[in-house]
Amino acid sequence: MTIEELRFEKGLSREAFAERLGIDLSALEDYESGKRSPSAKDLDAIKDIFGVELATQAPVEAAEPEAAETVEAAAAGEAVEEDTEGAVKAETAEEAEAGEAVEAPVNEAEAKEAEAEEAVEAPVDEAEAGEAEAGEAVEAPVDKAEAGAAEAGDTIEEAIEEAVAEVMEEASAEEAALIAAAEKEARKAAKKARKAEKLAARQKADEEATQRVIDIISALSDSVDLDDRDVVAAARDAYDSLTDDQELMIPGDVLRLLFGAELQIEAAEDAAAREAAETIPIEDCRITVKDVTFTGKKIKKPSVKVVCGGTELEPGEDYSLKYDKKTREIGLYMLTVKGKGRFSGSVKVPFYVVPKASEYARLLGDDKQAAKAWKLLKNIEGYQIEFSRNKDFSDSKKAKIREPKDLAKVFKKLKAGKKYYLRVRIFATVKKKHHYSDWSKVKSVKV
Repeated sequence: MTIEELRFEKGLSREAFAERLGIDLSALEDYESGKRSPSAKDLDAIKDIFGVELATQAPVEAAEPEAAETVEAAAAGEAVEEDTEGAVKAETAEEAEAGEAVEAPVNEAEAKEAEAEEAVEAPVDEAEAGEAEAGEAVEAPVDKAEAGAAEAGDTIEEAIEEAVAEVMEEASAEEAALIAAAEKEARKAAKKARKAEKLAARQKADEEATQRVIDIISALSDSVDLDDRDVVAAARDAYDSLTDDQELMIPGDVLRLLFGAELQIEAAEDAAAREAAETIPIEDCRITVKDVTFTGKKIKKPSVKVVCGGTELEPGEDYSLKYDKKTREIGLYMLTVKGKGRFSGSVKVPFYVVPKASEYARLLGDDKQAAKAWKLLKNIEGYQIEFSRNKDFSDSKKAKIREPKDLAKVFKKLKAGKKYYLRVRIFATVKKKHHYSDWSKVKSVKV
């Protein structure tokens, strides 16, 4: 085996082979061309590195040995053809070396072709004739050793091209798969982002609409008269334009300001009407409206009692009642009492839909064992308990309670021997949104 055959077998370019041996590239070119024989030191290095013992090569001095070498190179080319696939794979792993390994043999062969052109004419003709018999044209570039190895060189180059094409095709398929996966993930992320963007936009729109109404109502004066009638009516229209969810975002003190302004306007209108008619204003009567207890079912109408001059008036005959059509949850509502017959004018009376008071008492009982015995109101989702070491509930913590064991868990979180302030409110879910009652009275408990 020659140095050149060993290099091809290992799939190395001249530069890589020379670097492995630690010799100059020009020295390796002389060894392979036969201009000079490798030194004993280099042969020992080849044996140590590659495990192959090579015989000393004699320099080329005549055309006849060159022709013999050509025939030997053709046979070596067939051996190289069998190992081409492994060589190409090695070249693929090292792209820089691979490119050099494909180009270097061609350049070398062209140089040798010029050098031994006359000596190899007969082997070339013989190879071309053999290839013509097989029905194949011999026009490929010389691959590695001599011009006489054209057929072997053609086979090697074709194998290299096919292997490179296969590697490139596999790489393209992998790249296409990665691109497709990345595009799929990008579409998912974009869809998620659009959904979050729509939700954020809807929340922002609700907040902005609510804030506009809050600003309009807050601009009302605590004391209004008939001159402010249009301003109060505009505030009411703004409030009525809100959706149910947006209305729930209006603070209670803002609503009280609107309701109070409306009551003052109605009172002013009734006062003006009384001046034009001899009637008894209904607002001069004593009106009593009892709060309604929330049970989780349809809210009942509150009990109303109207007494004027020591006489209880008859509903339907002396007055009519108009309830807030949105009375359906725990909270503050308005009832309009309008006079009939000899009673004139109308007045709005507030009333509350409140949670069951006894439930609060049992939930915040001083006796922990008794507190465990309470039962949840029917159709009520649960309670929210707030506890703090401070009376003003700064730094407070909240917990939702749906069954007695949840309350026991809350008490376990409290530090023994410490005093806590607690309060509770009911919550129910309507249209997937929590609605809360007012807070109960504050109780202090020493754990």
